[in-house]
Amino acid sequence: MNKWLGITSLVLIYLCAVVALLFFRTVDTKTVSREYILDKGFEIAPLTSGNEEFFYAYRPHSDAGTQMLFRYDPKDDAYIELRTAFSYLDSNDIDHRSISPDGTRFLSVLKSGMESDEQTLYLVDLRSDSAVIVKSLAEEETFVAYHEDFAAYPVSKKEWIDDETVKVTVFDATQQVEGRDSRNLRHPELRTETIAI
Repeated sequence: MNKWLGITSLVLIYLCAVVALLFFRTVDTKTVSREYILDKGFEIAPLTSGNEEFFYAYRPHSDAGTQMLFRYDPKDDAYIELRTAFSYLDSNDIDHRSISPDGTRFLSVLKSGMESDEQTLYLVDLRSDSAVIVKSLAEEETFVAYHEDFAAYPVSKKEWIDDETVKVTVFDATQQVEGRDSRNLRHPELRTETIAI
């Protein structure tokens, strides 16, 4: 009798965990139609030319920049909001140099939630709506040259060489020099690195 009670309890716990996982996953994922996006005053455009899988939403005639990221699901003719990926965008507008040639990933120096993590380079996967650390630097180094005047986004130099290789610039976090337009102090460049993804 105790054996069956234990097995039944385990099965119930497992089922409760599965239901909770499905519930929270459903709540966290927002799927909307194109009409819904347009009715909210946004326009949508492909993240990269020729890519009909990933899109960004923006407000026309506004300097607000990218407002949302989506993955298009042709089976349901719906757009799935990529909340995690959006939280890693490290510029007001899409920096196309940071997007992989196949258009499925991008690089970021912004930790989720607008928190700059200047010693860490992230790889954001649009298909899984997730991010992983690619490289971490020593405390006296940074991937960020300076922060923009508008919205204080971190400015970095990162670009894809091919779908498996990126080139990034590392800056000296211990020093700042005056920029071209005296408004921005910048960290001086230390080196350029090529990183296999």
